[in-house]
Amino acid sequence: MSNCPVCSENKGLRKIESFREYTIYHCPSCDVVYSQPMKNPGSQWYEKGYVDDNMMNEFLPLPIIWWHRQFLESTETYGKDLLDIGCGTGRFLYEARSLGYRVSGIDFNSESIRIAKKRFGLNEVERLSVDALSAKYPEKKFDVITFFEVLEHMEDPNKFISQVKALLKPGGTIALSVPNRERVLDSLGEGDYPPHHLTRWSKKALRIFLEKNGFEVRSIKVKEFTVDDVSLVMTHKLVGKAKRKLTKGVATAASENRSAPFILRNYQLIKKLKDYALRGALLPLIPALKVLKLNGWTIFCTARMK
Repeated sequence: MSNCPVCSENKGLRKIESFREYTIYHCPSCDVVYSQPMKNPGSQWYEKGYVDDNMMNEFLPLPIIWWHRQFLESTETYGKDLLDIGCGTGRFLYEARSLGYRVSGIDFNSESIRIAKKRFGLNEVERLSVDALSAKYPEKKFDVITFFEVLEHMEDPNKFISQVKALLKPGGTIALSVPNRERVLDSLGEGDYPPHHLTRWSKKALRIFLEKNGFEVRSIKVKEFTVDDVSLVMTHKLVGKAKRKLTKGVATAASENRSAPFILRNYQLIKKLKDYALRGALLPLIPALKVLKLNGWTIFCTARMK
């Protein structure tokens, strides 16, 4: 058994389970759950997995995700030069730019970058790794760096956070989110296992990791479990196949240089009907969920470099 890849300790490591060719361990020293081997499958593997999402993100209205909203609605002053690592199709950067940030973004997915430029007019986004960004712009530094739902994919979290620090101005801030390991309901299934996610985080684990790497944690919060979360789990079961069929239809229409408004209207109609039906069925749960304040799926954190 090798040392913990996050804190390097080897005492008390506990095997939790096996999954395919991976073994999942818990480290009591830093509270991280990690996989062995810690091997990221590479950008091409991930890029294939995001084809459906990119297709829908190019055409459909995009809601502001909870972890994006935590940053955008904050009264904290971070400075104006912002880098988003794993920027995807650019919705967050578009909103940040409207608040006065000078935004830049990088992502492994070339199709996401294309959509970010076309749909949101984001010219300062590139298909680059963090290493490649530093090499291409060695003098470039940022007041704030965001990386939402990124850390759990890294095969070397310490190397990644060191690269982030090197891109920050003195006293710069990071804002990030990770799936919450202590959530009450699991909707991720195999998506929370390697090679998708190589590490799993709790509030305690995230705080230990950031403080060990020279950051002062300013805020850390868990999204409360809501009726919307229950609805989301049921959505995957009820309309997952319909979404995949509609996505395939959009792709076919696009490849034949035809518009796909009819297909998209059908998708939106199914989604609205599902939302109304599920919300109605789940209304009795709302008072109980508000009282219980159960742990939801996501941890959001901000920290300042010491």
